[in-house]
Amino acid sequence: MAFGSSLGSSLENRVALVTGAARGLGFAIARGLAESGASVWLNGRDEDALAAAARAIGPQARILSFDIGDDAATGAAFERLSAEGGLDILVNNVGRRDRRPLAELGRADMDALLASNLVAPFDLARR
Repeated sequence: MAFGSSLGSSLENRVALVTGAARGLGFAIARGLAESGASVWLNGRDEDALAAAARAIGPQARILSFDIGDDAATGAAFERLSAEGGLDILVNNVGRRDRRPLAELGRADMDALLASNLVAPFDLARR
């Protein structure tokens, strides 16, 4: 799934950050970006899974492990990105889920879901 080829363009010299990139949709997006020529930073919290994903994608993939809900860690990550040339593409793919029935969820559970799935990606995009 190379993105640039279907659009008649390439993503060479572009740098992307994909959150939740260790597996699933995030991994597929990261691989597609790399196949289209982009350098891709893989984000997540499971460093072993990120390392496996980076090996599968190839030399265009690098690991940037941090929790996007941790403001200090996010700030440090963006300082590193800036020092290494910046960022052209952000894919906010991270998401938390709670499969319990709604009747079993409390307000704190919903606050945690909103913080992870709405507030943290919003804050990340604003950087």
